[in-house]
Amino acid sequence: MQKVTPAAALKLVRTRNRNPIGRGFDDPDHPGTSPSLVGFDDLGDDGLAGECAFNEDNPAVVSPRNPSPISRCRSHPEFHTPKRYRHATLLEPLQPVGAGRVALVRRNIEISPSILPADFARLGEECIALEAAGCDRIHWDVMDGVFVPNITVGPDVVKSLRPHLSIPFEAHLMVMEADAMAPLYVEAGCSTVMVHAEACTHLHRSLTNIRTLGAKSGVVLNPHTPAATITHVLEAIDHVLIMTVNPGFGGQQYIRLTDKIAEIKAMVDAGAYDIDIEIDGGISADTIGECAAAGANVFVSGSALFRYDDKAAGVAELKAKAEAARG
Repeated sequence: MQKVTPAAALKLVRTRNRNPIGRGFDDPDHPGTSPSLVGFDDLGDDGLAGECAFNEDNPAVVSPRNPSPISRCRSHPEFHTPKRYRHATLLEPLQPVGAGRVALVRRNIEISPSILPADFARLGEECIALEAAGCDRIHWDVMDGVFVPNITVGPDVVKSLRPHLSIPFEAHLMVMEADAMAPLYVEAGCSTVMVHAEACTHLHRSLTNIRTLGAKSGVVLNPHTPAATITHVLEAIDHVLIMTVNPGFGGQQYIRLTDKIAEIKAMVDAGAYDIDIEIDGGISADTIGECAAAGANVFVSGSALFRYDDKAAGVAELKAKAEAARG
């Protein structure tokens, strides 16, 4: 199977984040190519693509409805049908096809610390330390004093720190005027903007607008909001953030919602959507495992992570607990 160069693969991944595969990929340096695929030659004796873990240099795309590797030729019918595909690191293998099996690869476990417990007098130092500790993202809890009682950081604070860190920023907008505020946080350097379903009158429009701004879109569900709320907007979503506390305050007691996590995971897998499932609220070494086992792969940890004297050890423990739980 032909491989594209890392630079070309990354370019194609970025293209994919803005356009469904059905629209094709235009790369003048590699005409007619698609993101790298998991092929039979890449499989081990157990039929799993263990050496094809997803990263930006080796994106793997497989259709769960048709587990055969997709041809790179643009004439292949898969490129003319608006179907959905997902990236991977190692999932359960699909049914055998021909002489081998193709496995979707599951998403990496990521830790996205909330800045709420940070010492705001040393916010820059705290964020830099979190990156050094191995955190994957910085989670900005944005509160407006209306949707939730507190008021936190504005876009200027986020923008001032963007040049000092290399990991992605995500904005969790706990606000009533999400459509007005989303552009401000994208401009400030957030590559993901998440809005509450409960606060958006026209949720699909809000999510689509975020993508139009060049960011990844996320929808947030409060503990009482049913998973089915997002059934008809899944095509417009890159992240689902499930609140396991009521929003507005740090340090709250975890609400067990594993059935809801599993329901959303089933929805994502059934449609082969390219969506991260993120959990926010009371995440610690005691609670992260059951959330990971239910299907989540990104975890917002605030108070629990900040209690570690050695934050690198804390990040490592949280990731290890999550990995062990999902097997």
